Amino acid sequence: MTLDAEKAFLAPFFEDARQGEILAVSALHHALEQHLGRKVTVATMNNLLRRHGWRKVAPGKRYVAVDRQDQVE
Repeated sequence: MTLDAEKAFLAPFFEDARQGEILAVSALHHALEQHLGRKVTVATMNNLLRRHGWRKVAPGKRYVAVDRQDQVE
């Protein structure tokens, strides 16, 4: 894919991300395979995302035994 084709493919996903949606790379990987009509490696997917400035951002982990009242304060 050309750089412009990659941007066009990722555009809807960027919009979802801007609106705060979480996107699993596995779902994006599956969509890319369907778009191309062939299998691609996960490394290819990760390289594509890195080329376009995406990085792994995960929600913060919450300690199970924490007091919820202390978190509010």
